[in-house]
Formats: sequence, C-alpha cells, structure tokens
Amino acid sequence: MSQRVRTVEPVSVEQLIKPVLVRNVDSWVTKLCKRYTTDPNWKTYFWEKRGLTKDIQDELIPLGLFCRQMTRQYLDASLHYFHGSNQSFDAKIVLASGKEAETLEVTLACDGYQEAIVAESLALYGYAPLYSNIPHSGSRGARQLPKPELVSLDADVMIKECINQVRSAVEQKSRSGKYVNTNLVVAFDDFRLLSTEHFEQVTNKFGAIESSFPVVYYVGLTGRIFHIQQA
Repeated sequence: MSQRVRTVEPVSVEQLIKPVLVRNVDSWVTKLCKRYTTDPNWKTYFWEKRGLTKDIQDELIPLGLFCRQMTRQYLDASLHYFHGSNQSFDAKIVLASGKEAETLEVTLACDGYQEAIVAESLALYGYAPLYSNIPHSGSRGARQLPKPELVSLDADVMIKECINQVRSAVEQKSRSGKYVNTNLVVAFDDFRLLSTEHFEQVTNKFGAIESSFPVVYYVGLTGRIFHIQQA
C-alpha cells in the first residue's frame, strides 16, 4: 500500500461523530466496515485495527448491535459518538427533543493479545481457527507464526472463557470509578457459542456479575445475544 493511500483513510473522524438515527446505526456501521473490507488495499489494515478501524470495531460495531435492539425504544432518537479520550464515555443517545436519554461507555470482553494474533493469521494465511488459540513466538514484526491448525475445543471450556472475559471486562470498568450516570455496553465474542443452551448458560451468569453501572447491556458480536442487567 502506498504512503499516500495510508494517509487518507476511507473514513474520517467527521463522519464518525456525525449524529445518526438509532434505527440506522447498524446499517451505517456495516457500510463503514465495507469501505475497508471490500478494498484489498485496506483489508489487512482493518483486520489489524489500525487508525479509525479501531473505533469502528471496538466501539461502533457494539453500538450498532445495541441500537438494533433498542430501535423501538428510541425510534426518533440519534446516536452521538465521541471520538478520542477527552471524555469518560463513548456515546450518547439523544431524543428528537434534544434531551439526552442515555450516556454509554463501551468495552470489549476479549483477549486483546490473542485478537492481534488472529489478525496476523488472517493477513498471512487468510484464515484463523475459531475454537482454539494460535501458538506463536516473538514480538510483533519479528513474530514467528506457524500456519494454524483447525481444531475443536470443549464446549464447557468455551463457555467458561466467555463468562470470565465478560466478568473481567465489567469489573475492570467498575473499579475505575470515573463513570457517572453512565450505562455500560459490553460486547463479547459469542461466535463459539453454538446452541441456545450455550446462550442460556452464559447469560444466566451475567446477573451474578458485580457492577457499578446503573445498567449493563451485554451484546454478542454475532447479534444473537442481547441481555440487560439493571442495578
């Protein structure tokens, strides 16, 4: 990819922070993703979460899934996304009247390091295993990453990992103490959960997670799970 192409991303900050109707957010985020994923020059950039693609994947995709579920409640409301770290939240839901309905903080319940390894595997080999971690050695740039094997993983292990990652994400945000009148959106990897029984085993544990937030929205990244926990 040329330096010129890298300098100007397909998406700008101005586009990300423009208010979008809640009912349109999910499709809008999908279009943002496609600006990268359908262009061979930007696909790897997207997988590696560089530039604004980190905002899109870590915050706007979860917000899009949240908005999909909340459309009826917020039919004429808009999502206002806030880029950067100048505030202790990521987005606001604003009603047509101008009144703020909710302030939202977004977090990902995942293994960030393994996520980076997956991105490298996708770039190198075009695929990554869904049910197992990828063995590796060395730091980024000099990392030795063998072609991953496609193996299966015990369902109980997947469910336990999912619950532990979600609990850790909520507890870490709760400990910070900087969120006031803010609700938490927790996005988690439910790709490995293959049945309704798996869904129920995971969501049944969410109620036992201690949180300092008035409301926690648990959002599965496949769009199949949406669970609300109120204080």
